Amino acid sequence: ACLENSVERDPYSTEALLSLGVSYVNELKYEQALKHLNNWVTHNPNLEVSFNVENIDDGNALDKVKALLNQAKDISRANGNENDTVDVLEALGVIYNVSREYDEAAKCFQAATATRPGDYQLWNKLGATLANNSQSEEAQNAYQKALSIKPKY
Repeated sequence: ACLENSVERDPYSTEALLSLGVSYVNELKYEQALKHLNNWVTHNPNLEVSFNVENIDDGNALDKVKALLNQAKDISRANGNENDTVDVLEALGVIYNVSREYDEAAKCFQAATATRPGDYQLWNKLGATLANNSQSEEAQNAYQKALSIKPKY
């Protein structure tokens, strides 16, 4: 509710849009997640993407948002903005989880943790992705890393 209120007050808050998109994925509300992740990337002033997913309700929305995020990843890398790149990788990893492309999701989270190794939430997302992909030992290592950063998580 707090994130939704934040987006209502400021529909261009990139931090709230990204967090809300990820939260909706966790709640299995994929249509809402895609809408907010689309808005996050298209309203992010650091990511000058060339298209917007106009019809988020059609059957191709997931593929369109994936393409949009991949374009944003390329732009942020080209601009040398590591923080934006990590945020895009996080969103892309979440989307790959939705589509059950766990190897691609794991690559995103591994690249993100390499750049932002102190982010316990990224390590947790990597652990969940690896667990979903039946890589239990690797998942446990990622979860342990998250707990070593934030023990009460």
